[in-house]
Amino acid sequence: MKKIFALCFFLLGLAVAPVVEARGIPIPVKFGSEPDISFLADTQLKEDDEGKVIAWKLGHKKTLEYLFFPYTVKDDGLVLYYQASAKSYYVMDVPEGEELAALQKEGLLPDPLPATKMTVQDYLFGYLLEILILALIAYGIWKKRRKKEPEETEPSGTSE
Repeated sequence: MKKIFALCFFLLGLAVAPVVEARGIPIPVKFGSEPDISFLADTQLKEDDEGKVIAWKLGHKKTLEYLFFPYTVKDDGLVLYYQASAKSYYVMDVPEGEELAALQKEGLLPDPLPATKMTVQDYLFGYLLEILILALIAYGIWKKRRKKEPEETEPSGTSE
């Protein structure tokens, strides 16, 4: 009965959470996609935006998919993003050959371009939901086996 109640409560939470968030009430639960951009290098690219000079940064973008916890991570490669906000970015088609060499010679892009590798930490966090589910299953199996093991008792009679 407790398991059925917990399942119903979980499903109710899944149904209600997007409605609550849509009404502007912040909830500490994430659903859907969220980009994660990590800084790699400065660039000399500048753009005049309404009289402001914007400095662009070179970053590595990963996309995390959430259902309460992250359940998958995707490597999106290099992006250019504003210094002030990592929410505004352009996915970068990495130039090759002479075009890349010309941009690096002008100092617009770093030479060499930084590597975009996913770390073990990225994968562990990106697949956190699966790790938690496996840990709960392992705990349940361990607990069940522990209950089934008979306790060793000393014999009550003495044999001579």
